[in-house]
Amino acid sequence: GAAAEAQAALDAAVAEGRAAESALSGEVRRAEQRSSEAQRAHGAEARRWTATLTVLRSALLDADRDAGEAARAAASAEAAAESGVRSSRAAARKALDEAEQTRAELQREAAGAAETLAVERRRAASRA
Repeated sequence: GAAAEAQAALDAAVAEGRAAESALSGEVRRAEQRSSEAQRAHGAEARRWTATLTVLRSALLDADRDAGEAARAAASAEAAAESGVRSSRAAARKALDEAEQTRAELQREAAGAAETLAVERRRAASRA
């Protein structure tokens, strides 16, 4: 009697333990599956972010290169403009010098003509 009851209680406890273990084992499998799915999703997300980061880095390098080229072009244009200004100033100075030389020559010619005219007037006056 008592031994049979104890055996039946032990058997029931073992069965209950096995059922709990089976339920727990199912939970563990489901948790592992969810974890695996989450890792796969996380991996895909990480790959998307890595690809996005790669594209952004490439765009940043392109923008950096373009900015450098623009700065070099601006410096070159500035140098060309300065050179143009210098050569324009030099050309203007040369033209001014030439104009002053021409004016001086014309003044000398005018003075010579005035002197010749005065001489001719004196001659005409002395003849009259």
